[in-house]
Amino acid sequence: MLYLGHVTPALRGLTVIVLGLASTGCAGGGASSSIPHVSPADSALRTVDGGKGAAPSPTPAPTAPPQFLIVTPNQPAINVVAGTTTTVTCALTVQSGDRIDGAYKILDWGNLTRAGGTGTFPIRNYPLASSLSSRLAGSSTFTLMANDGAPGQTLYSEAPSAQQTRCIDLEISAPITQAAGTYSTAIAYEMFGTASANGTGIAHEVVSTVATFNVVVTP
Repeated sequence: MLYLGHVTPALRGLTVIVLGLASTGCAGGGASSSIPHVSPADSALRTVDGGKGAAPSPTPAPTAPPQFLIVTPNQPAINVVAGTTTTVTCALTVQSGDRIDGAYKILDWGNLTRAGGTGTFPIRNYPLASSLSSRLAGSSTFTLMANDGAPGQTLYSEAPSAQQTRCIDLEISAPITQAAGTYSTAIAYEMFGTASANGTGIAHEVVSTVATFNVVVTP
């Protein structure tokens, strides 16, 4: 009889090999062997360590689309007082990227506006002047919001990039006669490619979105 006493966990993988040889001898000569108890935990350990199992692959990070435009109001409501001008720094955040076309422009205009329409404060409709102006943060001057429909006007230009994040400042001039109340305000934004992926150089719309917030007027 072949008897094996205490076997440390580190040697158990080797023990199985020896016992296998002993068992072969048993079949030929009728000898018996005594196999030490191996717990399921030890078996699992031996399988992982001895088998050199591959570590699980990490989950890949999400990737931005090749072309995208996201405009986020940084506050749901802007409070203004009739007869005053209010400036809001970084009122909106613009995230954009275009890995397909060349350089692009960001355009803006009052959403659903048209010449001769009946739009209300603060953007109104042409020929009435808008009471809302915008600028790229860091610029020195504000430009009145276009209010005669698409394509609006150029807010700023970008070089080709995977992603850019910009702040947009707003300025609202409320007339002294403006009635108190809450006015829903919507600005349309469009990414307009200045070159195409096929090399034709034809400018074209890439993607558009609308940012909505409230302007609250108090006397």
